[in-house]
Amino acid sequence: MAEKKQDDGDRSGGDYEAKGETTINRISVRVPPFYPTRPSLWFASLESQFPLAKITQNETKYHYAISQLEASYGNIAENVIMAPPAADKYQRFKTELIKRLTASRAAGQAVAEPRRVGSVQTIIAYQSKSTLEEISELADQIMDVTPSQQITAVSTNPGATSESNQIAALTRQVQALAAKLGLGLGLSVQ
Repeated sequence: MAEKKQDDGDRSGGDYEAKGETTINRISVRVPPFYPTRPSLWFASLESQFPLAKITQNETKYHYAISQLEASYGNIAENVIMAPPAADKYQRFKTELIKRLTASRAAGQAVAEPRRVGSVQTIIAYQSKSTLEEISELADQIMDVTPSQQITAVSTNPGATSESNQIAALTRQVQALAAKLGLGLGLSVQ
């Protein structure tokens, strides 16, 4: 009887057969499309695939992750892709990509909300001894705690006047009926 060999987690999927051993079928990794607006969710989805394919090596996870990035998002973490650290490549890539996309999204929100930007600029102006990365993190923290200005759109609805008139007419009719019946309902027309 042939002996089953345990996989080391570094194969991309498919079958492999060693001399005199049983074929082991593996589940391949199904990398989801990248979600640039929700990078943490994308990494969670990707990471849910690794145990299914018995992938445990940091290096393999790193290569799966970068293989799915579009060029525009790869540029965001180019330094980690071009010169990856010797250890913890996957975790470093994940951390950097999430941090940079989140900062980019916060900057986009800041552009949309100029009043919030003013408060961030005022605080950052006094951070002359901080590094650019520290200032970026500070700006993110300020944006997180600063209440956003919400603008509510108001439109005039020509039907609203008609509805108000109908409600007023109904209120007068109910008052008239109440007066006939001798009930004091205290309704008022606005």
